[in-house]
Amino acid sequence: MHSVTVSGDVSSVSYSDDGTVVWAAAPHRGDPLRTIVQWDPSAGTVRTLLQTRPGTQVDLPQRSHGWLVWVEATGDGSSDTSGISWEVRALPYGSTQTISLARSAKPGSVFDVPLPSFDFPWVAWTETLPRVPGQLPGTRLMAVDLRTRTLRELSRIGNPATVITRAAVIIYDANSAGGGRDVFEYHLDTGSVEQLTRSGKVSYPAASDHLVGWQEPATGQPQSLWACTPRCTMAGAAPVRIADLTEGNLAVGDSVVVYGANDHLYIVHDPLGTPQTVEGPKPYVEARWSLRGDEVALAEDPGGSSDRLEVVIDQL
Repeated sequence: MHSVTVSGDVSSVSYSDDGTVVWAAAPHRGDPLRTIVQWDPSAGTVRTLLQTRPGTQVDLPQRSHGWLVWVEATGDGSSDTSGISWEVRALPYGSTQTISLARSAKPGSVFDVPLPSFDFPWVAWTETLPRVPGQLPGTRLMAVDLRTRTLRELSRIGNPATVITRAAVIIYDANSAGGGRDVFEYHLDTGSVEQLTRSGKVSYPAASDHLVGWQEPATGQPQSLWACTPRCTMAGAAPVRIADLTEGNLAVGDSVVVYGANDHLYIVHDPLGTPQTVEGPKPYVEARWSLRGDEVALAEDPGGSSDRLEVVIDQL
């Protein structure tokens, strides 16, 4: 296990493909998140990658192939329902100049701020479409190829929501036939879309190169956790119900599934064989957690000082 003690607040801990960890930071709990920090466990170093201007907050920093991607939000702070502008930004490999990938057309709700997913060269997210009186707001699936910096609208079908980027494939949940909700796979090279699940009850999917997981039902409190190999339902294999849930925050590794419940992480080993669930560490929930292979990066609150946290990498 590796760990480092940090002061202040931590959000969106993300495990990078080079073995480093990045997160959004603030000097004190509850302060605006204006800094992105990188920890290199092998070198034992912690450094600031960037700091935003006053009035702007950062979240969801992610690194891949040396590039850094994050989302910024700017508002007057008086309301979560209006006056919030957002921008998806990137810091190219070897550069000190950040670039804008996309931005909001006009200020809106904090719930309109996208949650990008990044695996070089693709960054993907969903955006809220302009509201039509008398109708629920729709969403569209967006992506940027960092090699060309080309922004593409991929789909408006089914109100896509949670997005996971894996190389040239985007995995997401959207409305399916019969009024249900399922997991789909968008192939960026060909533009083809394939439906991965058939239950019609899916919410908050997560994926790695070896596993796809999701919660059910599609709305309300989560009740069950499921997993299968990518494309398993297309091959006629049945997904496996691996846990009963009362909470969520699902993450998927190469051979484990991790979720949060009762203020702890729970690790499901051998999820497609004989699932074995063990209780894991107690995370600082606001920081979320991230998997790389079968290692987890997370923040823990050691107690005592209200402004000290441990950022940890642990083998599952």
